Amino acid sequence: VHVKGRDYSVRVIFSNHSEQVGLPGQRALRGAELQCDKTLARLVGPYRALIADRFKQSPDLDGFLMELRDIIQHALNSKERDEPTWKDFGSTLRPEVFRELVSQLDEVGWELVESIDPSMSRIKVKLCDSHYRSHTIRLVLPPKWPSKPAVAHLEIPTSQGQAQEDSKGGSLPTILERCKAKLDGFNDFWTVSEDFDKWTCVLEPSCPSRTCIRRRIVVKRHCSLQLDLDPLRPRALCEIRFLGAESATGPLILLLNKGIGKWSEERLPRENLEAILDVKFPTSESSKTTDYDMECGICYSYRLPVVEKKSSSHGLQLSQDDQTEGEMPDRMCDNGKCGRPYHRACLVEWLRAIPNTQQSFNTLFGKCPYCQSPITVDAA
Repeated sequence: VHVKGRDYSVRVIFSNHSEQVGLPGQRALRGAELQCDKTLARLVGPYRALIADRFKQSPDLDGFLMELRDIIQHALNSKERDEPTWKDFGSTLRPEVFRELVSQLDEVGWELVESIDPSMSRIKVKLCDSHYRSHTIRLVLPPKWPSKPAVAHLEIPTSQGQAQEDSKGGSLPTILERCKAKLDGFNDFWTVSEDFDKWTCVLEPSCPSRTCIRRRIVVKRHCSLQLDLDPLRPRALCEIRFLGAESATGPLILLLNKGIGKWSEERLPRENLEAILDVKFPTSESSKTTDYDMECGICYSYRLPVVEKKSSSHGLQLSQDDQTEGEMPDRMCDNGKCGRPYHRACLVEWLRAIPNTQQSFNTLFGKCPYCQSPITVDAA
């Protein structure tokens, strides 16, 4: 669980008799056991009863981890401000607080309320932006609400220092109005992102979220490009990186450098790239990613497993199911007749095992394992 720049390790153990229906991350937690490292145990000690209650009641692992992240974040905030912890969190609301909450939700509109936590401290509200995209806003009410403001969590791009939460205060309707205005500020970014997802074959991420600014798309076989969009100016010229054999990427780089002056913010970035590179990107409907994303020539896998981590000498290992996607092959043989892709880590390990491999600073110079053509890789 990543909170405020730090990873906290937890382990969920499913016994032989526990219910394990669904995909990893979507398993019911009935009968499962929760463990954590010593650092996290000390931090959330005052919340142990609450965590145990949420662990039993959460319908799936993903939902519980989201709630656990909120609890850890509140614990860290309380520790920084030296405030009392939520000892009475989840207890019955005072009648006047309950009436105020119901009144404000009446104003919001109950048809927009997706769910309310049994403790009535977590509320999910559905909002539609001006382009009719549906968004889920998570409202977190502190123990001293409404004297202390609720915090709204949004799924928006995070580059350029954009915050993913609203903690400026006000009533719940006021907070949601600000959230809607903030969401509308990213409409063009989502239009550009959806255009790439619909009209190109996206290699990474496999399931892009609305917070993702990066796309890696297919140009042709053994050649792809990666771009990082600016959420505030998504149609502006962005950072573009070609991935593939030099024989395939070289001509494209020359075309891009030559036609960069033709970039127009009146067009979609995809349209600019197709015009400048003189290509028509394949789409996910006309082709499959497996037509382009070849497995590594050394480990014969497409994605590397995520490296397991330990938070301490007594920490808990995180399995691959708990992680994001692993590394894809990003180094190709420059021989146009070969073009074999490799994971950088695999190629580094391979070349270091070959006696005649030479090294200059962090660069390894060796031969392609398949065609024996010269190949280099950054070993840093």
